[in-house]
Amino acid sequence: MQTNWLSNRAYSNVGFWKSLFGAAVVAGLRDRYRVRLERTDDPNITRMYLVHQGLLEDVIEDDSGENINRVWRWRANDPELEAEVLLRFLAFRGMDEKQAEQVTKPKPRVERAVLQDVNNGQIVVVNDNFARTWRRVGVAIDRLGLIVTDRNRAEGLYYLKLSDDFVEQHKAEDSGLMTKWFGGDEDKKSTTTFVMKLERRGETTTVSLHDQSGQLDNSATAQKLNKLLYQQLH
Repeated sequence: MQTNWLSNRAYSNVGFWKSLFGAAVVAGLRDRYRVRLERTDDPNITRMYLVHQGLLEDVIEDDSGENINRVWRWRANDPELEAEVLLRFLAFRGMDEKQAEQVTKPKPRVERAVLQDVNNGQIVVVNDNFARTWRRVGVAIDRLGLIVTDRNRAEGLYYLKLSDDFVEQHKAEDSGLMTKWFGGDEDKKSTTTFVMKLERRGETTTVSLHDQSGQLDNSATAQKLNKLLYQQLH
């Protein structure tokens, strides 16, 4: 499930902010949330994952101050907003507020993954067991805005497709890479698909991207996704 965009125009006094920071200023924020429910082996327990996605509005004025161009661009996921919304949901569902605060309190950040080069591509090695890595990868996929077309937990597989939002977000960052991905054809921007595979390796779990033939994918797209996935998991 995904909410609509909620606008926040706390920074709408363009003239004041322009006098402080110059021609380009932040005029507004937009937030939305993606909620995913997942079955467990216990029929009485359902896991709920909630992630934040945000936009930031730049207002650009020319020297005369008469012409204004408003541009929305993506901003980073905000874990504090995720925790706040989750806390409110738990309180709404009847959990004691102090208990909800403990449940949603951010945990200390530790390095838990490395991006590793192998003979025919890259993999992400996560220093955690399969079950927790599976859940964390699911959250990372939601945060990145990728589309899960199917999944098979028993085999450790996620079937992924790039969403239009993902393409639009990274198009602004690297238009050259986007041309390599899609050949400049806007009608094909959501057709690239991947198979993400999680494998147990002792006390660690490896995460790798494969093409439809089952081969490790070392394309420019896969390299970009591996880097983004590592940033979410480390």
